Amino acid sequence: MARRSVGHATGCAIVLSLFASACVFSPIAGSEINGDAGKNADAAVPFDAEQRDALDPRRDATEPGDAGPNADAELFPDVPDPLDTGGFEDAEPQEDATEPFDSGLEEPIPHLAASEQYFGTGALELPSNGFIDTDMLLLPGVTLPSGASFEHAPQLPSGPELAVLRVDTLVVGAYIRVVGERPLVIIARGEVQIDNALDATARNELPGAGGWGSQEGDGRGGDANGTTSSDSGGGGGGFGEIGGEGGTSNNGNEPGGTRGASYGTDTLDVLVGGSGGGRGSGGQCPRAPGGGGGGAIQIYSLTAIRIAQGARLGAGGGGGRGGRECGPGMNSGAGSGGGSGGALHLIAPQIENRGVIQANGGAGGGGAGMTSGAAGQNGQFISGGANGGAGGAATGTRGGDGGGKNLPPEDGEDHEDVGNAAGAGGSAGRIVIVTGTNALTGTGTVSPQARREMF
Repeated sequence: MARRSVGHATGCAIVLSLFASACVFSPIAGSEINGDAGKNADAAVPFDAEQRDALDPRRDATEPGDAGPNADAELFPDVPDPLDTGGFEDAEPQEDATEPFDSGLEEPIPHLAASEQYFGTGALELPSNGFIDTDMLLLPGVTLPSGASFEHAPQLPSGPELAVLRVDTLVVGAYIRVVGERPLVIIARGEVQIDNALDATARNELPGAGGWGSQEGDGRGGDANGTTSSDSGGGGGGFGEIGGEGGTSNNGNEPGGTRGASYGTDTLDVLVGGSGGGRGSGGQCPRAPGGGGGGAIQIYSLTAIRIAQGARLGAGGGGGRGGRECGPGMNSGAGSGGGSGGALHLIAPQIENRGVIQANGGAGGGGAGMTSGAAGQNGQFISGGANGGAGGAATGTRGGDGGGKNLPPEDGEDHEDVGNAAGAGGSAGRIVIVTGTNALTGTGTVSPQARREMF
């Protein structure tokens, strides 16, 4: 799936233009909210049909995502009962939501041209598990109500084309996975209520909507290039910060894949997702693919965004695959790097978070030994990073953990002797929350820390 490079605006130019009438930032630029609790031509040889089918993004949409090999790790842990800080008085909706708005936030919708500044009039509910496809502009099994629409639109001033869902109100009452090349933008004049999950987290090498694939992106992790029986690990993808470095092998003589670069701005002037991890050396076996980048979601409401207790909004990176052991007497391979977390941009007069908002990095895969290394976890709905994959028996090492809240991604574990090193963790992505003064409530988890902007 070919990807495109995107230009990035500098500084706060876009934010200032969007909030010219009353652009008020935290006292220190880039202040944070402390939430609680293209492709290489020689890409990896495809996995067999059974494995490939298991990676189909539309397969088993009832599952919240592959937690990787760590059977004892919960992908969606229970969220502790938060302190109920009360509700809000609902803002009055506009009389004619099909016209450009002139009330509520009284600011233009980021990333959209003036001609795209309008809302839908239909109330949409998603009560059954499924997915949103930003390529086909479909919600399979769902009929959009009259007045709602789902269409593509160019991104301004630059960046990938957007998939724009226009509604009056939206209730996400089931697990909804978001897939496709375009970032998802939701525009509502009424409330957006997430009672279950809206999830653009990558699943191993398959990116979330708007994210880059394995070995792709402006912050892609570097491939390792081992030349001996000791193979080095792939680098982790970068976005909100740099990714981890792939593990070295043969006493440092075989360097690991390079760290993926940080890119974009902390104000998300361009709405784009995370980058993919690099591949570890393959030995005589096919190289394992790195994790895909987390997706990108923007939610804009003239009234409120509410994330219920235990509900989840995600754009985590994918876990890198473990090194492969492909038969007796064969030189097995090293682990690959995790993908970086993606982007979440929330804008509303009132925002209540009693669940989990995450754009955490994916973890690196373990190096193979006598057995294949395990894949790293995908970005988790917790403050901590995803767990690196375990090394294969005897000579494999462990993958680096993914980045999370206050946690940089870990480097892949080195192998000091004849053996296979591990892939590095991907960095966390970026989260921006824009709301009124004292209008952000709830004690849910936000990871990584979000940039707060006020109007």
